[in-house]
Amino acid sequence: MEAMDSHSGVSSGNEEGNAASWTMVSEENETAPLPSSFPTQLVSINDDQMLSLNPSAVEYLRSLPKPIYCITLAGVAREGKSTWLTMFLRWLDRKLGKGDTNQQFKISKGVITCTSGSWVWGTTELPNGAEGTLFLVDTQGLASGNQEGLNRLFTFSVLLSNVLVLNVLRQVNDDTLNKLGAVSALSRLVQGSVDVFPELLTLVRDFDLDITEDGFADNNEYLEDLLKPDGSTERDATRASIKSIFAKRSLISMEAPTKSEKAFLNSWNGDGDDAEPGLPPAGDFVESFEKSAELILEAALANPKRLGDTMLDGAMLADLAEEIVNNINEKPVDLHDALHSIFDGVCRRAAESARDQITASIEQVKSKLPMSTEELEAELRGIRMMASSNYDVKVKESGVPDGDPTVTTHMDDLERVLADKWDFITNENEKVILEIIQDKANEFETRLRETVDEIDMEDLGNYCTEHDEVQKQMAEEFGQAISFASQAMREKAMDKFISSSIDLRRRNLERARLKQIAEEQKRQKLMLMGAGILIVVAVGIDGDPFDELWALLQILWFLPILMVGMGVYVAMYQKLPPGTMEVYTTVQAYAGSIKEQVAAKPKESKEKPE
Repeated sequence: MEAMDSHSGVSSGNEEGNAASWTMVSEENETAPLPSSFPTQLVSINDDQMLSLNPSAVEYLRSLPKPIYCITLAGVAREGKSTWLTMFLRWLDRKLGKGDTNQQFKISKGVITCTSGSWVWGTTELPNGAEGTLFLVDTQGLASGNQEGLNRLFTFSVLLSNVLVLNVLRQVNDDTLNKLGAVSALSRLVQGSVDVFPELLTLVRDFDLDITEDGFADNNEYLEDLLKPDGSTERDATRASIKSIFAKRSLISMEAPTKSEKAFLNSWNGDGDDAEPGLPPAGDFVESFEKSAELILEAALANPKRLGDTMLDGAMLADLAEEIVNNINEKPVDLHDALHSIFDGVCRRAAESARDQITASIEQVKSKLPMSTEELEAELRGIRMMASSNYDVKVKESGVPDGDPTVTTHMDDLERVLADKWDFITNENEKVILEIIQDKANEFETRLRETVDEIDMEDLGNYCTEHDEVQKQMAEEFGQAISFASQAMREKAMDKFISSSIDLRRRNLERARLKQIAEEQKRQKLMLMGAGILIVVAVGIDGDPFDELWALLQILWFLPILMVGMGVYVAMYQKLPPGTMEVYTTVQAYAGSIKEQVAAKPKESKEKPE
């Protein structure tokens, strides 16, 4: 491979292999100085199919200011990658106001590719005054050489760039996708858990298909259709790895050049002594190229090279290049293990996403507790269906084959999570229900006690009847209050409530019985006391007590008996004998009438007649 940077003139010859010698030409510029030998080979493939970094190129990387915009062009050999990069260099010079220049990557029209390993070109002169470094990488074609070393080289290019341009001639076929899928799988093994993958722009050259005839709205919809699984385990696996690695992807198409435009481009072959400057004359081909170049540059400038969330500078990019090469060389190129690792990562992330949804949904259900068993099970079944569906969708969208064991493995893990969450929320629901049942039981038992305590206990048969009616009514209300509980929990709570009511009735009846016994004993004591008083009165009278008592009784024979009887009655029943107030009222009325008659009778005059 051979090329010139924006600060150099035309290349001066070609040495053995691809070691191009470059001479710097003094031109007015304000960019950082470039190495005396530039562009230069960054990576080569040795006889053992391992990658080797060029130390001087690595040191050049360390000098680059950030942000760094790395565009890598890769694809099958002999399909015009170096030609497109040459057009890009000259188009960029036009944008920078330099006119038609002779910059170019080395291009060959022979059957043997002229690019070995990866070669780089860079500049700090960016359109519209943008800061940073634009870094272009040209890679050896995938079909030209031992595939083990080429897979490592392609993997290196994928991980180093922030925009990967997949150069395809005429249409995207299974062979291209298989190569890209295999490298994607290897990239996943090398990069580990850090997100370093670039945006994928599939550049289809000489594209003459009318995708609208097949019902596609645009190129991107056509690309997504190409990546859909078709039932073939091997092809579906490669498509799955591509979709997993390149989350951001699109397709760009270019027109085929005319015969005269091909002649213009062919003038760049060889050493470039007769190379036409600038770009071919304006036309559909050049216009389509400029659109593709604009889209690719725009994508690169919008997303500088990062490692995770960290924007890289030149020194960090050089360290990353060394780390990638070391890891690639240590990893065996086993595509089966690589694909399995890809699928495992896809399924693991899908399961993690589903677990997060389960956790969020369980928290929402928890806020609705308490719930009936039927309602809770319906909610949990809905969560299970949602989690399983989301998991399946993410796995299928990534193209993981249905029969891959990682699908079942992570689904089983998800089922275990679901079972644990199911048990947790069920226990939480039972706990809340039991707390509410206990609160309701205390409330209704207190109401029952207060209500039955107000029932008259004079007639115990009537008390039992009213108690049973109150118990039945409150039991129905209590059952309604805890209707959200399961049947077993309701029956247990109702049995406990009825048992408490029966205990309360038994207690009240026992208290009434003890009260009656105490009152009977009190009445007996009062009667004995009254008899004793009569005896004492009788003994205290002079003479024969019985004679004098008999004489007294003859005069007021009824008064002592009446008074003692009333006193005993009042002491026993804590109230006056029946009819007492009526007698009192009648006597009082007669007494008042007599007083009025006496007051109305004229008084006799005490004066003596003359």
